[in-house]
Amino acid sequence: MIFARRCLSRVVAFTGLILLAVLTVVPTRASVAITEFMAAAKFSLPDEDGEPSDWIEITNSGADDLSLAGYSLTSNPTDLRRWIFPNVELDAGASLVVFASGKNRTDHRRELHCNFTLDQGGNYLALVEPDGTTVASAFAPAYPNQFATISYGVDSSGANAGYFESPTPGAPNGSLHGPPPAEVAASQSSKMFTSAFRVELSCPTPGATIRYTTDLSTPLNRSPVYSPGRGISITGSTQIRARAFLPGALDGPVTVETYLKMSARVAAFSSNLPLIVQSTLGGGRPPSSGSTTRKTSFLFFFEPDPLTGLTTLTQVPHLTTRPACASAGTAPPAGRNTQCWSRLGRTLVSTSMAMDQSVSAKNRIEASSRSA
Repeated sequence: MIFARRCLSRVVAFTGLILLAVLTVVPTRASVAITEFMAAAKFSLPDEDGEPSDWIEITNSGADDLSLAGYSLTSNPTDLRRWIFPNVELDAGASLVVFASGKNRTDHRRELHCNFTLDQGGNYLALVEPDGTTVASAFAPAYPNQFATISYGVDSSGANAGYFESPTPGAPNGSLHGPPPAEVAASQSSKMFTSAFRVELSCPTPGATIRYTTDLSTPLNRSPVYSPGRGISITGSTQIRARAFLPGALDGPVTVETYLKMSARVAAFSSNLPLIVQSTLGGGRPPSSGSTTRKTSFLFFFEPDPLTGLTTLTQVPHLTTRPACASAGTAPPAGRNTQCWSRLGRTLVSTSMAMDQSVSAKNRIEASSRSA
């Protein structure tokens, strides 16, 4: 079965500039063009194998049905025949989704898969006519950087290009957004502390508004606005989440910094071994091993100072991360195990840390990790 759906006609002949990017959308001579694509795959549109895949939407905005036989898709301007369409009909006003999975499938009775994937960092992308030289539609010299869960393409008028916060493969495109503002920077990175201090937030994008939270929630466009120069007072264990917003643009990336307060006695502690500190920031104990839920936490990893050979909790942590955790086994002294999961791209990493009474007596933490 062809993965195609009827959609509203789009006029795709134009030349345009992408916001903040040097990009030309090549004028099309035909009624068929690339109207949307995703270069940062997500699970909302898995392919027939159940796997996330990049995808490219082709739309016939003309009044007549069109055969795509001999047309080609390419991500290389020096190889315009990189992947050639089979004999597939695209109805007038309809769209066809081709998965950019690299699987190279050309059976017109099933999903179509081209033999390349899309570069999330930006690349050339074109639809080429059957003569092998005429570019019907292209993002050149390269489309801009792409983001997870966000698609890119032209609006319903075909006169503008940009990002779509809600991808619509095979259906009419929605409202365009510009690129997101830069990441918010904090004057103090995640650390453990004993005395109160203030944190300043900044964003280099002109006109951007910084919003933040301290209740572990993701900042939204209704969250408190940060006032430059005033700072945020940190007197107890606190996690700051901040992001920048700009009218007409995607929301900026979320910055997370965590500050854990410790007593003077803890601050004076040192060891010649690495130290791990994990906190749920007042969220209570992790669920038991039999639970299907995980509790969000924050983890600091400290390594010995190369000059002194000692590890202290007042030094800059070697690693900070936000895992989800669950407990396994029984409580000390019999033993306890904490498992942490962090999603890194498409890889699910499981880390298990165990400490029992004998290990504690030796001031030793053993860690093992596996990929799932």
